[in-house]
Amino acid sequence: MRARKIHLSQEAHDMLLEELRFLTTKRRKEIALRFKEAFEQEGFPGGDIMDEELFVESRIKTINDILKRARIIRYKETNGDRIGIGSHLVLKDLETEEKMDFTLVSSVESDPTAHRLSEESPVGKAIRDKRTGQVVRVKAPHGEIKYKILTVGKELELPAKAS
Repeated sequence: MRARKIHLSQEAHDMLLEELRFLTTKRRKEIALRFKEAFEQEGFPGGDIMDEELFVESRIKTINDILKRARIIRYKETNGDRIGIGSHLVLKDLETEEKMDFTLVSSVESDPTAHRLSEESPVGKAIRDKRTGQVVRVKAPHGEIKYKILTVGKELELPAKAS
């Protein structure tokens, strides 16, 4: 079975590469030094250092997996007026009249607090390839939600993910 491709913007790809470089060079060295110091002082490193090493190695593995499966999406690859990764849009909840403004991004880049919605979320799946004026239905635990797509545009640059 082939691994599922992960859509990434060039910015997200570059951020992951930078994080990987940091973890594999600086973080690993810092942890190794702490292991050595703890071993010399205590005879055996404490659990905190081991937990940190496990976290760093797990993150390195995750980033490598993402990068192996990454497909970089350029804005020109999204179909003009259709919603795709990188699309900036405004939705209106037809029941509450609430308007929501966000950018559709890959699951790796999603950050609801920064108005960056994952393409794999229920709303993201419902709006993918739709156009301005269309109404979409999204299944939610409390029932179906209807959204009207008010505007669709392309952002020239996705805002940086909050750290």
